[in-house]
Amino acid sequence: MSRMVCFVAGCGFLLGLAPAPCSADTVSVSVFCSTGSQTVNFAASLSCMDQFGGAGASVGVVAPGNVSVTAEGTHGDSAQASYTTTYQLLVTNGVGSGLFEPCFDVLSAISGGSASASFGRVAAFRNEVLCGGPPVLALDTTPFVFGVPQTDQLTMMALGGGFSGGGFASWSGFEVFDSSGNQLASAVVSLIDITVPEPGFLAPLTTLLALLGVCCATRDTRRVNA
Repeated sequence: MSRMVCFVAGCGFLLGLAPAPCSADTVSVSVFCSTGSQTVNFAASLSCMDQFGGAGASVGVVAPGNVSVTAEGTHGDSAQASYTTTYQLLVTNGVGSGLFEPCFDVLSAISGGSASASFGRVAAFRNEVLCGGPPVLALDTTPFVFGVPQTDQLTMMALGGGFSGGGFASWSGFEVFDSSGNQLASAVVSLIDITVPEPGFLAPLTTLLALLGVCCATRDTRRVNA
């Protein structure tokens, strides 16, 4: 028996704050248990059990810069968890340009588990930790200019299965460096989670805005005539 939950989070607007192309947050969790399944479903999490083992998957979003995905499966049962969103990022409290590194912690069991995380061009895979010191590789960082917003996508994934396999990935913010790799502890990173309505929501929204425009125009005419 398998269960899957997939939803798009939020339909918010940030007028004047997000000129870049936008996308919606996507959370997906799924589990599969071979026989006698008993599934428990919580917000952004699933689990199931059978006579041999079980599986579980969850996505935790505490706040921008604090996200985790987990998936575990045993004895042939499997699980998957993923999270994708787009952020507008702004680094302040400095001048010129620099580099930022997303703080990822990625763990996976060799037998049937895997995990990964990426922010923009930076990616972390099995048993890799980013942050906690100067960047090891140039591709572990992304260039930025102080005071200039930029748009990057966050993608996190975990798979669990096999005899006893699991994957885990977490993201806990950023470390910021100058162009020489020296950490800038005073730099401030601000994130705006960019979301847009689903396509089916756009037509009713357009109609509503048109009606509001007519309503306001009628009201102004009444004021003038009065």
